[in-house]
Amino acid sequence: MKILVYEHVSGGGFAGTNIPADILCEGFAMLKTLIHGLKVAGHSITTLLDARIMALNPPIEADSITRISSPGEAEEEVWSLLGIVDAAYIIAPESDGTLVELVSLVEKSGRASLNCSSEAIKRASNKAEACRELKRRGLPIPETVEANVKQGISEIRSKVKDIGVPVVFKPINGVGCAGLSLVRSLNQIPRAVERIKHESSEERFLIQKYIRGTSASVSLIASGQRAVPITLNRQRTKLAAPNGRSAYLGGSTPMIHTQGEQAVKMARRAVECFEGLRGYVGVDLVLTGDKAIILEVNPRLTTSFIGIEKIINFNLAQAIIDAVLLGRLPEKIQTLGFAAFQKVETPIPKQEKLRSLYRLGFVASPTFPISQNDKAYALIEAHAATLKAAMSKFYRVKRLLLKMAS
Repeated sequence: MKILVYEHVSGGGFAGTNIPADILCEGFAMLKTLIHGLKVAGHSITTLLDARIMALNPPIEADSITRISSPGEAEEEVWSLLGIVDAAYIIAPESDGTLVELVSLVEKSGRASLNCSSEAIKRASNKAEACRELKRRGLPIPETVEANVKQGISEIRSKVKDIGVPVVFKPINGVGCAGLSLVRSLNQIPRAVERIKHESSEERFLIQKYIRGTSASVSLIASGQRAVPITLNRQRTKLAAPNGRSAYLGGSTPMIHTQGEQAVKMARRAVECFEGLRGYVGVDLVLTGDKAIILEVNPRLTTSFIGIEKIINFNLAQAIIDAVLLGRLPEKIQTLGFAAFQKVETPIPKQEKLRSLYRLGFVASPTFPISQNDKAYALIEAHAATLKAAMSKFYRVKRLLLKMAS
């Protein structure tokens, strides 16, 4: 098939503005990894790149690349390219309705959308609605109340008291760690509300009881009605106070945990709560010593895909297509080792060093010298027979990358 793959951050969604370097490396790594899998499966790929990135001749296997220079141009080009492809896959955040709008565009074109349905994305990405549905189905979630930034601080404080600190303030439509705060005392509430206002376009937000445990996710392939867990993944996150900055750092896969079996069972049930979730879906959880608690459902490609693709016994990109178009789910799933994937902050390299950086193995996304700051980010993925060996390889590559970028 001829497939359009559009990744919003590297593909022109930030044309005319500064591209946040920490999410650029995740977006480009997912784009590069997905395109590689689709090419191995025999498909012809067309994609889009921000002109600033395209000028750097990045390592990507697409058959055709459209250059995006100005604001709004990416969506126009996506619509135009939909006229010459058989199917499309969109990699984009749910925040501000970006993913829903782009997937709706594909659906409107009549081409095959390889994403979850736009209606399912709407339901699952609204964290308040998702929590209500998961609770209605009897699935374990943290104690949760809804609040609004327009409410008085005293009213919000009362809701926090009802749950009891520590709590997490979370935007209803956020992605990653945007707007996320860990509130350990009542005097942190005003700053947490300000962070929600600054980092979310939605006035509503959630207050959830903080659960101490191990951050994890489950990656699944779904048909729209049924779901099959692929891997349990460890997540490395920094959950900061309101005056700090919460961040997703990376992770590893597969993860071994006493609650692993319960986690994949709960994740499968969570995905099957939402008709229309299909292809690749992620579920975030926290694992304690005796339970697995669901935090949210991600109706999109997640960063864990970068590592899973290296250690699974089938082509994950083709499995997405088979699930969406044929309703066929993977069987006899096996992991062939371990993968570690993390973002690495680096100096901004000189352009003459880029070719050498591109050739460096295990770099899923190189450091692009387009940031307005003095730092940039790369994303390293290292895999090996054991997790210890994968981490050792990761640190070797990290040291070499930092040396080359300096």
